[in-house]
Amino acid sequence: MLGNRPVSEFNRNDLQAFSDEKGGTGLSFSRADHKRRDLKQIYEMAVSEVLIQWNPAKLLVTPSEAQVGERLVMNLEEVRRCLLDIDLREKL
Repeated sequence: MLGNRPVSEFNRNDLQAFSDEKGGTGLSFSRADHKRRDLKQIYEMAVSEVLIQWNPAKLLVTPSEAQVGERLVMNLEEVRRCLLDIDLREKL
């Protein structure tokens, strides 16, 4: 979608549509969020280089369709077993 268009031709709706499209294609939440952050940084640089006057990516949100993965957390017993299995150097 972005192609060869100059950064000055995009508005917030264009960028949010791009972000939503990428987030809805099976990206994980963190990857979709990184893309959002990258767009924001690109436009912050364009503002600082006086290529544009304001940052249309400043208010972008991570698409709600982005897949949030299962968060694995060790319980106390798993931590104890892990600590028993490692050498002193790693414990320190």
